[in-house]
Amino acid sequence: MNNDEAIEMALNDFGAYVRRSRQQYGMSLKDLADKTDLSEAFIYRIEVGQRNALLNTRLVLLLCGFNWDNYSLMAYLERIIKDIKEFKRIKN
Repeated sequence: MNNDEAIEMALNDFGAYVRRSRQQYGMSLKDLADKTDLSEAFIYRIEVGQRNALLNTRLVLLLCGFNWDNYSLMAYLERIIKDIKEFKRIKN
């Protein structure tokens, strides 16, 4: 998966992105929990869609868990900001 695909997947289905990336890196839930200081149960619930990850949790997973570079992280955040602005424009 290239950077653009990873960003798109992380935006559209964050839980599926976490699971797919964790498996691609050969990590167990415990491995990812150890890298991010999040609980295995919490990560599992994100992966299966039982919990919605707040932005700070997403950043921890992307940066600490999957070692995203600055370019990818900034592109991800720019898309989130763009989506928020579009949402506000439509709502008003």
